[in-house]
Amino acid sequence: MSCSEFELLRPRFNFPTPLVTLMTRLLTLLLISFGWALSARAQNRPPVLISESTSTRAIALESITFTREPFATTSLIDWRQDSRTRVILFALNLRLQPGEGIPSVTADAEDGMHQHFPLEVEYVEPVRGQPWMTAVCLRLDTQMENVGDVLIQVYHQGQSSNRVRIAIGHLGGGPLDDPGSRPTPIPPPSLIRGLITLNGSPLPGVTVTLGGDAFVVTTTDNNGNYSILTQSAGEYVLSAAKDDYVFDPPIYELHPFDGDKYVDFRAFKSVLTGRITDGDGRGIFGINLNITGTQTGTTTTRRDGSYYFYIQDFGSYRVRPWKEQDFYV
Repeated sequence: MSCSEFELLRPRFNFPTPLVTLMTRLLTLLLISFGWALSARAQNRPPVLISESTSTRAIALESITFTREPFATTSLIDWRQDSRTRVILFALNLRLQPGEGIPSVTADAEDGMHQHFPLEVEYVEPVRGQPWMTAVCLRLDTQMENVGDVLIQVYHQGQSSNRVRIAIGHLGGGPLDDPGSRPTPIPPPSLIRGLITLNGSPLPGVTVTLGGDAFVVTTTDNNGNYSILTQSAGEYVLSAAKDDYVFDPPIYELHPFDGDKYVDFRAFKSVLTGRITDGDGRGIFGINLNITGTQTGTTTTRRDGSYYFYIQDFGSYRVRPWKEQDFYV
């Protein structure tokens, strides 16, 4: 591997004892599945190369010494036969999908004379501990010498990033910023918070899990409140869990996560679920169901024929399916 592996500073979290309920295990599997789905969905947005907060100058590091610009065209450390300098940039909305290789990401640099140089991409990986951000390692083209500032852009799945500025040999000069360009710094952290209730009353001791581009676990306080501070650039899913309870919604997607969010959950004692099928075992969509007894309510089967009722209190119940327009079950 041409680029060094590195780790940015990150907060540490103490995780509670693993939960043992079946519902929690199922939620964990769902969080993993949603993490993959969010990763793929992020590709619908173009990559964003991270810059300083006051300019389009990139946050960039030499791959061996982790020094800032200007970058020499030849590595200052004789570490391999090919001594051409490698530069690491950082990106949002850029990650390889399962089965996708590094060649799917390409890069280009333009100098002050409007010459374009292809840059070989050698490394595309999430930053360890900060998976919402991707490190991209680029090998400087052999035709690039002491050209000063260049504008760099990356391409992935038919989408192009913004162009950011780095200095080769010396600072200054180079092409003008693109019309309408602006700084693209790392977004500030945001707060996810909310209230969890049971029959309208606060429920303490609920485990709230943030999954996706970060993994954070917290619990509700005596007033049923929780809060999680995390990086707003990521893709996340949120869930709640407590022994002997189920929660609505089961999972809450934060896509895109673009600032502070307030997400409430309602707790229930249990969930009554089932499925209505035809004679061939195929699910029937749109069947109405009434529940009577200790609790009453109405729902409708989903496309696979399944249905569910959230139960507030244990007791005796009767479920009756029905459908209008002379349809009998």
